[in-house]
Amino acid sequence: GGPGPGMDALVHIASESRRFLRPGGFLAFETGAAGQVERLRDHMLGLPPPGPHEVGFKSIEAVADLAGKARFLVARAH
Repeated sequence: GGPGPGMDALVHIASESRRFLRPGGFLAFETGAAGQVERLRDHMLGLPPPGPHEVGFKSIEAVADLAGKARFLVARAH
């Protein structure tokens, strides 16, 4: 997954979520370590096309915390 606590878990959840989400659903992450939002977004953008019982993501966007740092990632399924 990459450096930073919990990155392996975030990558696993992002990868497996496509089997459980439904069209119109969303997945939201709160990250902690610097650079995790960017690494997680890059991972999700690099996922292979969805299989027959999976959804794809129509948007993946970073959201800043109150200090202006990218901390949250929201992915919407289509």
